Order: sequence, then C-alpha cells, then structure tokens
Amino acid sequence: MAQTQKQQIAADCWKRVGWFICLVMTAGLHGQILAQGKKDSPKPAAVPEDFYGDQGGEKTAPANARLPNTVLRARGEDTFIKLSNPRIADTLSDKQTKGILIDYEMTSKGKFNGGALVLRAEDGSKVEIALQSIVDKESGIIQLVETKQMPTKDFFKAVTKSSKKGLGKEAVPPPNKNPAKATVNPTFPKNLEFYVVRTDDRYDTPLKVMVSNSLVMGKMKVVTRPRDWTPEELAKWGKEPPAYRNPNAFPMIGEDVQPLPKGPNPRRFVDPEGSLLGLDFANGSYAQRKRIGQIAPVYSATQPKQFETRSIAKKGYVVAGAEANLEKGYCLGLRLIFCRAKEDGSPDVKDSYFGEWIGLPAENGTAATLANDGRRVLGIYTQNVIIIDRFALVVDNKGN
Repeated sequence: MAQTQKQQIAADCWKRVGWFICLVMTAGLHGQILAQGKKDSPKPAAVPEDFYGDQGGEKTAPANARLPNTVLRARGEDTFIKLSNPRIADTLSDKQTKGILIDYEMTSKGKFNGGALVLRAEDGSKVEIALQSIVDKESGIIQLVETKQMPTKDFFKAVTKSSKKGLGKEAVPPPNKNPAKATVNPTFPKNLEFYVVRTDDRYDTPLKVMVSNSLVMGKMKVVTRPRDWTPEELAKWGKEPPAYRNPNAFPMIGEDVQPLPKGPNPRRFVDPEGSLLGLDFANGSYAQRKRIGQIAPVYSATQPKQFETRSIAKKGYVVAGAEANLEKGYCLGLRLIFCRAKEDGSPDVKDSYFGEWIGLPAENGTAATLANDGRRVLGIYTQNVIIIDRFALVVDNKGN
C-alpha cells in the first residue's frame, strides 16, 4: 500500500513538472510570437532630410490625419508668409470704403509661390480667397472688402496692395471699379482667424499645405495648426508628381518638333524615361471652326483620364509622330502616328498606323509631319489661351 502511494505521489509530481514545462514553453512561444509581430510590423516612413519647410516658429501637431483644425505643414520648396496686424480700416485705394487690412511679409522664399487666404469664423465655417498678387512680393498689405454676394464665397473680395523691395504697387483696380461693388460701410465679424494655404494640383488628388502662421483678429477659442505628414501622405505626395500633371519640369530634356516661339501659357510635358502613348483631349472652337480645346499627354493605359476623349496606341505600340493641320504656325488640328515599339522603346516606323483627327482635319496632302523619324517621343509642348494655339512633340535628343 505504501509503495502504491509513493508511486502515486511521484506520478503527480511529474505531472506538475510537465504542466510547468508546458506553461514555460507556451509562455516562451507567446513571447516569440509577440517579438515576431513587432519585428514584422511596418515602420513609419522616414521623413527625408530638409523635407519640411519654414513654419514661422509655429508649433506643429503630430502626424495624425484625424486631428481637427490642422493642415499639412509646408514643404521645403514652399514660400512662407508671415501675417500680422489685422485691422478694420479705410482701404488704401478708396478712403470711403472700410475693409480688413492684414500686413504680410515673405520670410522664406521657395520654388512654389502664391496661395489662398483662409478666413475662418468662430463656428468653424471657412472661405478661401485667391491671392495671386502676392507672388514674388516681399511684403505688402492684403485688403478685404465686403461685397453684395454675401454670404456666398464672394462675401469677401481680395484687394492686395503689394510692395517689392519697398516699392508699393496696386495689384488690382480699386474696389469701387470692380464688377463686385464694395459695400461702403460693411459689418465685419469681430472674431476671425486668417492663414494662407497653397494647393498643388499637379497630383491626381490635389495637395494642400499651410504656408503662413495663424493670425487672429479678436478672440478665437480654437486656432488652426500645421501638422506633420503621415507615412501614407508622404507616399502619396512626397514624391514627384506624375509626368502627365507636371508641366515644365524638364526644360533641358528633349527636342521640340516643331520649335515654338515664345507664347502664352507654355506647358511642356516630358517623361524622361517613358514613351508617349497618346493624348487626352477636349474639342473646342474658334472663329466658327472646330479646334482643339484642351489636351494632355498619356503615358499609360491605366492613367486617369484628364479630358473627355482619349486617342491611345494599341498594345505594343507607341506614338512616333503626328500630322498637324497648321495655319501660319497655329495648330488647327492633328492626328497621331502610332508605331510598334522596339525592345529599347523607340518606334519602328516600318509598322505604323494613324489615329483619328483631333480638332480640324487637314485637307489631303497639306498636313505637316512632326517627328516620325524613329526617335522616342517623350511628350508634348503646347501654348494656349482659349484653345490650343500651338503644338509640338518633344522627342529624345540623346546623341544628337
């Protein structure tokens, strides 16, 4: 009997030891799983050195897209503006008209200029007013006058008196000469917040950044703050815009065929490593004739459509050239020439076909040929006001 009890006690001890070993192994395995999870979890994207620009000493909020009353902070290439001294006073161009006057000063000059002044009220409602006249100006006074369109977007009309190197100059006509007639004795909100944002529409989803300090007239319980970018925002907007939305980025790359004189609104699209596959376009008219209204390059079949109609090469083909209906250098219409792409991406002119006419077709035998000489087509160059006035292809000039 005693022997049996000893055997039973020994068995119980070994069971307990086994349970302990099992618990230790399980705990160890759980720790390994946690460690493995930590190891495999994605790390936040590192912000490139000098990515962020001047924020005028403003404290920045952390990278959290859900934070209220925040705007992405400025990039290193953004011009930064300091706002100060908000006041209600006589406008500088019309002593009989009251307005809100705000002093501004450029504190950091970057590649990108201009912006829109945001007016934010106590209830959180906002309105944006374009400030075209502050571009490249070192300092000046922004004037806001009330108009009859209230309370729509045109409730405030921006009138800016700017100075460059100390020389004052009116940027727009005086308010009483504007189509939106100013109210002589307006009633402005007592409490407002002002700050400047810049929109970069070179991305499919436009980017908006805060490029001034937050300035308050009166009292505001909550003010707008700049914040750091999240990894997702860095991945989306922290890189170069797509070639089809990034005009004039590579002025020294490629040769224009045909060469264009200086003209209005030059837009030169180039993809140095790609090939033009087609064009997105909208029809237009001028002098009762069909013309090309708008146009954009296509570098991929999956590229979002920029305008209503697309002329694109079939699979395995690229743009090799174009036929243009020219009148005194102005482009009335064109059609693309598509060729099979060689292994190096250059077009094989022995295997080609024409696209449809865009704009006004040329009469038989009168079209001018652009490129179509075997060189890779990198993009397009256009000039326009109401319609596309001039058009050229940009071809690879390596080795030429």
